[in-house]
Amino acid sequence: MVSSSPPFRYYVGCILIGAEIVLVENASHIASGGVGGLSIGVNAWIPLGVGVLNLLVKAVLFCIVWYATGRHMATWTAVSALLVGGSAWAFEWVRLPFHWPLWLAFAVIVTVGYLPTGLVMSRGYSSGGFSALAQVLRSQHNVPIWITMTALNGVSIILMALAYGNLAGILTLLATLWQGPAIELWTRWVRKVLDGSPTAIPQ
Repeated sequence: MVSSSPPFRYYVGCILIGAEIVLVENASHIASGGVGGLSIGVNAWIPLGVGVLNLLVKAVLFCIVWYATGRHMATWTAVSALLVGGSAWAFEWVRLPFHWPLWLAFAVIVTVGYLPTGLVMSRGYSSGGFSALAQVLRSQHNVPIWITMTALNGVSIILMALAYGNLAGILTLLATLWQGPAIELWTRWVRKVLDGSPTAIPQ
């Protein structure tokens, strides 16, 4: 169960997720998985923009979460989707003054890249993407987040490989294998540092 409204970290996390998707992942053609990776892959063939595609995919996920959990969680899932997709769209207008070396982009993704999601999920919210479904399955069927995230990321891996080549697919695969455990670890760390408890979701 989540509190009536998210804390400040939730909004910061959503904006940082959008920034990372565009400025690190899309710029280097390495995805950390999730709807962000799916959007980057699809954008290679349907160039509507990563932010717009992110919003379209999350609209479908919103309907699923609404059906499964009811209005409260679905409402904040929609807000998350708008914040992430909107900030991704805004950051697409930013032009980086450098090109990411693949190894550096990959290192950023697998080390601190999942912290923004940890900020969002530390109080029981989701980023509006695959993590929303992961939250539902954990709360209703006790399925660990990392299992759901790893399973759903297969689509992102395939799309990245088809759009940007085998190396992009392999690096995305490696990142997504680490995504579930990394989100779990970052979520626990944020709770421990900011809430004093690594496990309990504050009410």
